[in-house]
Amino acid sequence: MFDRVVNVREGFSVPLGARGTIIGEAVLLMDFYLSIYYIFIYLFILFYLFYFFLSFFYML
Repeated sequence: MFDRVVNVREGFSVPLGARGTIIGEAVLLMDFYLSIYYIFIYLFILFYLFYFFLSFFYML
């Protein structure tokens, strides 16, 4: 994860020579493609909501 990459193969939706950073890895689970970074975003949102509600009740 977070490795710098350059596309060197033609015939993909990514242009030849495009540069970027790996931010996730496709995983096949129950015939659906899930991305690991979606899971991280989901967990981050859940943590944020939990923190928001916890701080709300703390102020009461």
